[in-house]
This record gives sequence, structure tokens and C-alpha cells, in this order.
Amino acid sequence: MKIDNFNFDLPETLVAKKLCNPRDGARMAVLNRKNNEIVDDYFYNIINYFEEGDLFVINNTKVFPCVLRGRKENGGLIEIKLGSRKDEYIWDCIVESARELKTGEKLFFGDNNEIIANVIERNSFDTGYLMKFDSETNIEEQIEKIGSYFFPIYLPQKIDNPEDYQTIYASEWGSMQPPVAGMHFTDELFKKAKDKNINVCNITLHIGRLDKLALQNGKMEIEEHKMYKEHYILDDDTAKLINKTKENGKRIVAIGTTAVRTLESIADEKGYVHGGEGWTDLYIYPGYKFKIIDALLSNLQPPMTTNLMLACAFGGREQVMNLYEHAVRDNYKFLEYGDCALYI
Repeated sequence: MKIDNFNFDLPETLVAKKLCNPRDGARMAVLNRKNNEIVDDYFYNIINYFEEGDLFVINNTKVFPCVLRGRKENGGLIEIKLGSRKDEYIWDCIVESARELKTGEKLFFGDNNEIIANVIERNSFDTGYLMKFDSETNIEEQIEKIGSYFFPIYLPQKIDNPEDYQTIYASEWGSMQPPVAGMHFTDELFKKAKDKNINVCNITLHIGRLDKLALQNGKMEIEEHKMYKEHYILDDDTAKLINKTKENGKRIVAIGTTAVRTLESIADEKGYVHGGEGWTDLYIYPGYKFKIIDALLSNLQPPMTTNLMLACAFGGREQVMNLYEHAVRDNYKFLEYGDCALYI
């Protein structure tokens, strides 16, 4: 199957440029997978689609200012993006530089060289380098002080309130971008879920490198694409709650594609999960057999992207693409700050 099977016309005017206020006021297209019916609704009504004992699985990763601007040993300027953390000091970094960096080369960041990076080697995706970082103080604190947030080119490059680029429950530092489906949740909505005895649990998946699938002009076979590995964590208590929910015949509701990829990476063939952490490069596209999730909330995605393919794998390609065409006709807003789709 070609990538352009997941293409659609997305007018620039439908790309949301700021967070919906209030967060839960975003529009929500609901696809019933049993009868293929599409219903227009609002996110603040999401609770109406679920029952006592159902479980919302949210990704509690926190966005950090991952863009560092500094200089090379020869005085030349350089910009890097901290894509994913391999251990306490080593990061896989996205680097767009006219000149190849050399193994052992040093990069300096901060007015007083608060952070020094040592180039180890080219990374496996050929998008940058593995680097070891040194700092006399806590490296995370220094990154928070001198780093900048990464925003896709179609969004404003500065933000007045960094909290607008986080979920309200973000707690685990380490993502380039937020798990955007979760950005619609409010404290009031979580209270409504609790009042209805709908459970909520946390997983962590740190969102790293952006895939470049759409840049292949749609001609590549989808099977040829490779996903970038991202780090996930699932604790034992959460695993027990997920398994108990399944045993009780209740629904596992993935809030966002990162929750899907985490759960489906961990689940065994019977749909049970076990606590632990690791790295996943699970690539979900039509034909994939889901093992654990029963419903999915996802923002409206860009054309020809792996997140759209995942939604098509869950909701059916024709049905999901019909929903997207409906959303465009009805002037839904798309992408990070945009509206969402619920697949039940």
C-alpha cells in the first residue's frame, strides 16, 4: 500500500495556531466502528461515551525545552534538538549542519559554557549524532535554563505560556512534543470521570524524533518506513489495573497514539500487560491486529503520517479517511492545537 493512500487536502486555514480555551471546548468527531456512523460533538462530552469501570490510559510525559543553540570549537554557530535520552548523559540529537561533525568534537552551550557536548558518532537514522553531555550542575536544570521549546514550522515559534504546550497532568520530563490528545483534558472533566467511576491511569512514553514519512512524496510503500525507538515506562500497579479492567469486560481507552503504541508494545498475545520499561519502534498501520485497546482518542492528524495510519488501522482506512474528509468540509481544526476524533 502506498503512503499517498493516506493523503487528503488540508487547507492552511484549518491548522489551529493556539490552544482551545477552554481546553475541553474542542470539537470531537466520533466514529462508531460498529455502524460507521460519524457524530459531531464536543470533547467535554467524552464521558457520555463510556461506562463505570472503563479505563482511560493517559501519557504523563512532559515537554522540555529541547532546542539548544551554541557554538562549535571553531566558533561557528550550531543548533541541536535533544531527540531522546539514552542514559543519564547520552542523547540522540537531531542536527542540521552544513558540515559533518567529527567524533570527539565538542559543542558549547550557554553564556558560560554551562553545557558541553561531546560528539560520539552518527546516529542510525542519519538525522544527527549521539552525544555525551557534561555539566557541573544538574543537566536537566541547565537545559531548562538555556533551552528553547521545539515547535513545528506550521505553529507560532514562541509561546506566552509554556503550560499551553503541555497536558495538565504532565509530570515525567523528557519529550520534544506533547501527547496532544491529552491536552483537551481539564480538572473538571477528570472529576466527571471519577464521579462516573471511570478509571484513569498513567503510562509514560517520551516523544522523540519526528518521522519524515510525508516527505517521501507519497510514493514509498508504507512497509518500507521504519519507526524511531522511544522510551516507555509502565509500573506494576498500572499493569494490574489494566489487566483487571480487561478481565471485567470493560474498555481500555487509549488517550493518544503514544498510549496505543506503549500498550500494544507491552501486551502479550492474550492482551495482558506486565510492568516494566523499554524502547519501542512499533509501527502500526492497516492490517495490524490490536491486542488490548478498545477505544482511541486522537487529534486530527496531518496527511501521510504514521499517526494517521495508526488511526486507520484501528478505525478502518476508508472509515477514518471519510471522517477526515467530513472534518475538512465542516471546518474542524487540525494538528497539535486542533480538534480531535474519538473511535469507539
